[in-house]
Amino acid sequence: MAAGVGSVMQAQVLTPTYDVEIKRPFSMPDFVAMDLGPDRIGMTQLFAGELQRAGFNVTSVAQAQKLMAPASQSPGHTETAIELYQMLDNIRKVDPSALPMKVRQMKKLARKSGVGKGFNFYITAGIEEAIRQGALMMLPGNRIAIAPDSAPPVVAEEAEEWVPPTAYGFTFNYVYRYSLTCGETCSEVYASLNDLSSGELLASLRFDQPRISSVCKNEIVHKLIEDLTRKGTVRVTAQVEANARPIETVAVIDEGGVDCHRKSSETWAAEIATALLEQYAVVDRSNVDDVLKEQRTSMEVTFDASALVEAGRLVGAEGLVFVKAGCAAGRDVVDVKMTDTTLGTVCWSLHGENADASILVKRLQEARQAP
Repeated sequence: MAAGVGSVMQAQVLTPTYDVEIKRPFSMPDFVAMDLGPDRIGMTQLFAGELQRAGFNVTSVAQAQKLMAPASQSPGHTETAIELYQMLDNIRKVDPSALPMKVRQMKKLARKSGVGKGFNFYITAGIEEAIRQGALMMLPGNRIAIAPDSAPPVVAEEAEEWVPPTAYGFTFNYVYRYSLTCGETCSEVYASLNDLSSGELLASLRFDQPRISSVCKNEIVHKLIEDLTRKGTVRVTAQVEANARPIETVAVIDEGGVDCHRKSSETWAAEIATALLEQYAVVDRSNVDDVLKEQRTSMEVTFDASALVEAGRLVGAEGLVFVKAGCAAGRDVVDVKMTDTTLGTVCWSLHGENADASILVKRLQEARQAP
């Protein structure tokens, strides 16, 4: 008995801990920002590489700040960009060897020529606008030149409404240790994924291993990012029957089951019914329950979909929406389908992983509108 207890305690001590807590499931962003500067054992490179392999577009914090700022569409900045382009084009025609030139020298020439009213901040904005339009290009050594096969910048007749990108920030820190089996590694790692726009914490990641354990740094990073992607990312697929007849009124019924967070199909059904109000008239659930009361009693063991379709027709529902929740590999799974109560055919179906009701219904709307 004592030996058995000792074996259990020893196994617990030797087991490394990986803990990825998802605060809110998330869709793949436009990019993930990281401090890409070097660290003692190269964890930055490992995390960036694993995030990219998982499908994330990784960029630096400095680049993220530029991408999250609305691109200048001010006619004044564009006019300065045109003047700068023309200035460099004239220099190129007179002395091709003068390009590329240092930005500092270019600004000095621009001020002397009266470009951008001679003010440094106007000239800087003009350079950024010309680069954004692909007319000028920045080269190593803070040098600038005319982009190959480029045309002068153009002034947009009507500025498009700027939509900020979906951007997340990934940060981490660790406690360094040395291992006899794999050299430099960590005894502890802490990381987080945040929404850059709102600051909301999306996920927290933690790893620790006892001194006697020896997990290598590449294995640590791979497992943490694998769990983050598997547990946190939202996935939705939708199938719509092209020949389904138009339906205006539906009833929403749960098929039983709970997701990984113990959220019942009944709760899911109520949320989906609310989300569907933009697309359908939804029959009051209490009316459905009254008609289904006897059927429900007889269906405690076996879910009889055909009897429910008949009951749905009795309460005036042209379509019956079935909702079933489940849990698979740590991901909340929801399957939703609508059956025509007259024809008995499936009109559409949805499969969601880590998706809330609004995301599911939005995807359905997109699928129904697709040609």
